[in-house]
Amino acid sequence: MAPTAVSASTALSYPLYAADFDPDDSSFLLVGGGGGEGRSGVGNKITLLDTSSAAEIVERAEIELSRDEDSVTSLAVAQRSGSRSSLVLAGINSSSSAQKAQRNEHLRSFTVEYPSTDGGEKARASEGAIKVGSRTSLFSRSSSAKAETYQRVLRIPPLRTRGRSSRLAAIATGLADEGEIVLFNPASEAVRSHIHLKRGEEAADVDIIETQDGSYDAAYCTDTEVCLLQVGPEKGSKKKASAPEPRFIWITPHPDVFSPEKRRSAFRALRFLTPDLVLLLSNRPGRSGAEISVVRVAEKGMGEMVRRRRLHSSMKAATALDVAILDGGKGQGKQFVVAVAGQDISIALLTLNLSPSGDLSKFRSHSVLRQVHPLQMTRITFSNVITPAQPVSADPPPQYLKLASVSMGNTVVVHTLPLTPIPFRSTSPRYVLVTPSQAPKMALSALLGFAVLVLIAFLLQGVALPAVSRFIKPFDLAGSSDLGTDDSKPSTIRISTTITTTATVTSVVDDPPDAATVADEPPEAEEPHHVLEEHDEL
Repeated sequence: MAPTAVSASTALSYPLYAADFDPDDSSFLLVGGGGGEGRSGVGNKITLLDTSSAAEIVERAEIELSRDEDSVTSLAVAQRSGSRSSLVLAGINSSSSAQKAQRNEHLRSFTVEYPSTDGGEKARASEGAIKVGSRTSLFSRSSSAKAETYQRVLRIPPLRTRGRSSRLAAIATGLADEGEIVLFNPASEAVRSHIHLKRGEEAADVDIIETQDGSYDAAYCTDTEVCLLQVGPEKGSKKKASAPEPRFIWITPHPDVFSPEKRRSAFRALRFLTPDLVLLLSNRPGRSGAEISVVRVAEKGMGEMVRRRRLHSSMKAATALDVAILDGGKGQGKQFVVAVAGQDISIALLTLNLSPSGDLSKFRSHSVLRQVHPLQMTRITFSNVITPAQPVSADPPPQYLKLASVSMGNTVVVHTLPLTPIPFRSTSPRYVLVTPSQAPKMALSALLGFAVLVLIAFLLQGVALPAVSRFIKPFDLAGSSDLGTDDSKPSTIRISTTITTTATVTSVVDDPPDAATVADEPPEAEEPHHVLEEHDEL
């Protein structure tokens, strides 16, 4: 059984829509939201919370923003600007009058000064501070008469190479007539690329991963399509910058022509696991469930779906996704911790393991956190796990992974998940949430043992049959054609199925399912691809 997560919660004075941990110190969590423009009694704020204790959440600083502007719709910690301060970006729309005048300064920056500690005691709230920085507009001017476009998505990937200032961030529009994605440097706010979508299309989510030598891969999803683009280094670097060209890596297949349901599943979010593996979260039509899947990116053309799993039955629709990457370093493999928030106010936790040789395990359920908030969740986010320098002592220090969630009901909940070092008493362990299962190896051993038994039984049958035939000759079974002869061949049955789809889908053979779960994993006729589907049993 997985270790029980410890949780702490607090209630603020405003509805919350955004949250992010400081990637260098998981003790600090920033949240934002508000009542929007012109709603008296509910302000627009950003709050700094102290989560160093697993049992309580303490407010350390807060800034109240203008009530003549919109609430905080997105927020992310960009980078440390000092030993005790960070640069934070947020999405906040200007006033309605400014938007009508084509002056929507939607991208805001803030400097967060963290409280210090004295003698191990917690600092007072007055020691932390949040200061207003710059404000700018990166989206193209809209010709629409409606002033509804806002900064729906803000994504800044973790900085993998310490000491570098060149990074890439992404923002995407919401409620726009023509969706737009902007790639830019979060420190200088210099725009790298504008990506304009088709009319009526919007990016449901965007993610970025650092690849090599200052290059990045960026992926985004609309309701039915997933696209990838490669972004070269910035100007001034040794490599020549190249203009990104998006290409399709996956498309939601159309339903089978004989299926009564003609609508397609819709993508809700995505995250890079590695530059070659992308995790997708989608909602099935008619609020009939949610599922996660993994697509392997091909060098050219469409990708290949290699894993797929439906979430627990009470989750009719998913609302948010985040992934924590527990990297053991070179030659030690990785574990991905996946969190999915649903409309039933639950959070499903699952894990995936990637071996050093590149083999990807099946999804493994860790737990389902139920009734996390009183109202709908708007955002979930993992902390960044910073493992101790190696080699460590014979008894490695405890490490924890934190999962924060915020809701429209003004509540913040932080779950603290204990991590396990493997190998246990090693001086260079890696930390995981769930110890990788040996079940696939055990299943293979059992299968080989069963095959040996069948072979032995067949050989024994060949020895015993001549002796038995002396007693059964009087019954003259030789004339019966039902028993066949040594020259007979098994009948061949051909099944033809017509599938209508917009993409080439590759059949995938997943890990052999456990015998105890085969009955719970029936194939679904409405899906046009043949990926082995896993069902959450929780």
